[in-house]
Amino acid sequence: MEHPEVQNIAETMRQTVEQLSKAEPIDTNADRTDLSAAHLLSLPKGRTVADVTEQMRKAATHLKPAQKTGTAKFETLDSFIDWTNRFKGDESVVFANQSRQQPSLTSVIDYHPESAPQLDPKTGDANARYCRHRGLYKFPVSEEWKIWNAVAQKTLAKSELGEFIEEHAKDIIDPSPALLGSGKPENAEPWEKPLIEVAAKLKGRYGQFARLMEMSRHLEIYVSSNLITKRNPDDGTVQMSFENENKDAEGKPLSIPNLFLIAIPVFDQGVNYRLPVRFSFKKNGSAVSFRLTIYNPEAAFYDALKEAVNTAQEKTKLPTFYGSPETP
Repeated sequence: MEHPEVQNIAETMRQTVEQLSKAEPIDTNADRTDLSAAHLLSLPKGRTVADVTEQMRKAATHLKPAQKTGTAKFETLDSFIDWTNRFKGDESVVFANQSRQQPSLTSVIDYHPESAPQLDPKTGDANARYCRHRGLYKFPVSEEWKIWNAVAQKTLAKSELGEFIEEHAKDIIDPSPALLGSGKPENAEPWEKPLIEVAAKLKGRYGQFARLMEMSRHLEIYVSSNLITKRNPDDGTVQMSFENENKDAEGKPLSIPNLFLIAIPVFDQGVNYRLPVRFSFKKNGSAVSFRLTIYNPEAAFYDALKEAVNTAQEKTKLPTFYGSPETP
């Protein structure tokens, strides 16, 4: 029978050896500088195995990252293009997001090479990339665009209409003679022809800035009703209706232009677009309310966006896709 003291000495020696023993690397036939390999250690106490792969990778990338990552954000399209050209490679691409809420351009520098997946159980897909190195440009919608689209959602009293027109007079331009109906339509400039077509489609005519100011300050509207009767010769019945006519303070029929022109940029620091604005009014009792609505603003928005995307594509020479890149 072993003496208890002998057993205690052996236990003490074992514990002492465990505590003093060094951690020993386990040979996995891996190069110690290979960040893709597992690095294992045999620890003294209980000879447990610890996976220190992540710690080794952190140590190896402490002073220098293993790859370029992050998203650079830009305030101008030119800066976005210059940065993309600085870092682009053979596999880099650009994504264009057409969202009306927040249009944007994203360049993915480390995008996947063009090919089908090449899966290997040991090395994985040779053509897979993390797509973590990116540039982002969010198109800043101009203040003018925000203001004129916001007023389209409102009904304005006469005083509010006058204040709005005076405050944003810089955006309003007088129509050219061709838009006012002078001269032959076939002699109109290329930019005038679509606006002439809009007026014809809406059965309207363009007003000048001075006329808008005059109406917003002095317009008074009176409504007169005329009884109209129509007899049906087949059954002898008579239909009666009232036809309303709007007149000014002197009793003359109102002649109000229902269109005028503004020139505003869609995006901040962008070129101005000539846009027709519909002018309408409604009389409720003694009060008159007005509406100002940009005609087909989507056309100008997507045209400005496409122009910017084409510029980025031409200057970066990169494949461009409409949509959003995968989440890295």
